[in-house]
Amino acid sequence: MRLRSRGLQTPWLGHLRLEPLQQRNSEDLNRKELKKFKLFLKRGPPGYPDIPESAVEGADTTDLVDLLLKTYTKDALEVAKHILTKVNRNDLVSKIDKYLTSTH
Repeated sequence: MRLRSRGLQTPWLGHLRLEPLQQRNSEDLNRKELKKFKLFLKRGPPGYPDIPESAVEGADTTDLVDLLLKTYTKDALEVAKHILTKVNRNDLVSKIDKYLTSTH
């Protein structure tokens, strides 16, 4: 799945989707992981700004993509990778790295 946000193609962000009514794919974040992801996003990684709780709380995954890109612009992937590591989804970090390697 490819999501478009602010004109940038970000296929890896499709892995952040949460589809509770469909069978969960092993690459998706479950509800608990998504909750943790939002918590870490509100706090912001070291050296990066926090995102206001009010913006994160009601956000769906598409909104989170927009928040990442709006807040961290060119560093959005690095911030996402940092947070995914914190929620123990190194498999998704590897996918991002493979994607970045294949496109450069």
